[in-house]
Parts: sequence; structure tokens; C-alpha cells
Amino acid sequence: MSAMDLWGDFVAEPIRTPVAVLREQATLLSPKTEGLISAEVTTEVYDGEFIHAFELVVPTLQFYRYRLFEVRHSSTLYPVRVIAERTGPRLTDPFVDDEEAFTDWLRGILSSDKTKKIISSLLAQAKS
Repeated sequence: MSAMDLWGDFVAEPIRTPVAVLREQATLLSPKTEGLISAEVTTEVYDGEFIHAFELVVPTLQFYRYRLFEVRHSSTLYPVRVIAERTGPRLTDPFVDDEEAFTDWLRGILSSDKTKKIISSLLAQAKS
């Protein structure tokens, strides 16, 4: 007698995961800085939560790393909790509900004056 399949069918949701969005943006930085600064996304799992750290890396400065922000979420992907104490304003509600809102938040952080100042400073040091 064969086992009865009670699982049903699975369909992957047609959304980009937060880490996919982050990795996509990370690959765009190095060409913009002529390879002097790159971005890396590292992921760890702690207490059932995915934690994605977005870090700037400067190889010519002994691989100096600067954590720009963190994004945390459960296995359901959204909402994500964003932590950007150094580069962004403190949010009264640090949760971002969906991919569109996450992309808008990320655009704001990556193009912010604070982030541009950090990158400019690192570029100056990397070139000296």
C-alpha cells in the first residue's frame, strides 16, 4: 500500500526576497566606485529570524567593513524590520510591509546624504 500524499501542491510566491533585493544592489556599487568599494550581504539565522547585514568593504584599507544597515525577517519574508541607526532616521515603525515599501526604504537609505558622505570619505581614504 502506498502512502497517501496529504501535502498538496506548493507554489513559490512571485516576489523578490529581501536578500535578493539587497544582493542586487550590492553588485551595483563596485562599478560605481571603480572597484575601490564593494558591498556585501551576509546572512545569519538567530532565534528563527533571518538577519541580513549590508556592509561596505574597502579592500585597500585592509578590507575595512562598514555596516550600513540590517534587515530582519521571519520565514514569511515580509514584513521586514529595518535597522539603520547610522545612516537613516530612526523610524517610529521599523517594519516595512511589502517588497514595494522595502524597495522605497532601501532607495532612501542608499541615496541618502549620510550614505553618500560615508562612501565619499571611504573613497578618499582608499585612493590615498
